[in-house]
Amino acid sequence: MKTQPTPEKHRCSKRVYSGLRHDFGGHMCTRAASVEEESKWWCAMHVPSTVAKRRQEKSEEWERERQQQRATWEAERQREARRDKLEAAAPKVIAALEELISIASDMSDDEIAKMSPGQVAGEITWRDITKARAALADLKGE
Repeated sequence: MKTQPTPEKHRCSKRVYSGLRHDFGGHMCTRAASVEEESKWWCAMHVPSTVAKRRQEKSEEWERERQQQRATWEAERQREARRDKLEAAAPKVIAALEELISIASDMSDDEIAKMSPGQVAGEITWRDITKARAALADLKGE
C-alpha cells in the first residue's frame, strides 16, 4: 500500500518524461518540494527561476562556442583563399623570376658574386638577382 504524503510535505509540481514507451503523458516529479514559486511547490532542480538561469548560462556557453567555431572557419577560409591566390600566381611569378635571372645570365656567377650590393648590371642590381634566385628556388621547392 502506498502512503500518501502528509499535507505539510509538498511534492514537486514539474511533469517529467522518462522516455519509456509506456510513459506517454509523463508523470509528476517524485522529489519533495522545497521552494514555493509562482504559487506552486518545486524541488531544487525544477524551480522555474533556477531552470531559466541554467538555460541562459548554457545558451551563452553555446553561443561562445559557436562564435569561436565561426572565427576558426573564417580564418581557415582566409588561409585557403590566400593559398589559392598564391597557387594561381605561382606560374607568373616563376616566369618573371626566370626572365629576371635570364637577363643576368650573360654574367657568370663569379661576376655576380664580385658585384657590390648597390652595383647595377643593366637594369638589375645584385640584390635583385640574389632575391630572384632565392625566391625561384623556394617556389620550385629546391
